[in-house]
Amino acid sequence: MKFIKKYGSILVALSLFLGLCLPLSAESRTEQVTRKTCLAAAEASLPYSLAFSENGQTVYNRIVTCLTKGEESASFEDCMISADELHQIVTQISHTHQEFFYFSGVYTYYYFEENGQTFGFEPQYYTYDQPLAEVKKIFNRETSHILSQVGSSWSEVEKALFLHDYLAANYAYDSNSEIFDLYNFLTKEKGVCQAYTDLYQYLLNKVGVEA
Repeated sequence: MKFIKKYGSILVALSLFLGLCLPLSAESRTEQVTRKTCLAAAEASLPYSLAFSENGQTVYNRIVTCLTKGEESASFEDCMISADELHQIVTQISHTHQEFFYFSGVYTYYYFEENGQTFGFEPQYYTYDQPLAEVKKIFNRETSHILSQVGSSWSEVEKALFLHDYLAANYAYDSNSEIFDLYNFLTKEKGVCQAYTDLYQYLLNKVGVEA
């Protein structure tokens, strides 16, 4: 007890001194961490058959899980990749997973300045007047209604032609160029070319026609 009273203040001061002198951990070195916001590449420039690294495939799966659940971020500090590979991953997901219609294609990533390796992903979602869970239900209901009209015995050509004609007959072009996402396209029955293309590709994949 006397030892604590006598040397306690010295030990506290020494601990504070050592704490200031010891190297900071990776988590606390915020000055070496940078964030950047990007947009997934346009569909025309997308290579559809990309072979990702082993870490890249892990990151791909984590981002898919993040978007499926509508989460705010995905972390992959244990399997970091370059910013270029991350951009390719996000671009491929954006253009091959139309069920993530609520993902705007805009995302922020975090990376270490000293090696350029990325370790975090934050997607930006479209804003809706209802919770995302309800928006997904409406999307599934509307697309199921369309798919229910496709004959299971039809050929791929017949399926593709029916879906093409259905979209052309039931949805109008958005001359104001305001509707890009599938939820508003389905509920407001109009949209830009991207909305037509995304919905058509989604429906084709659902009926077994490779798109």
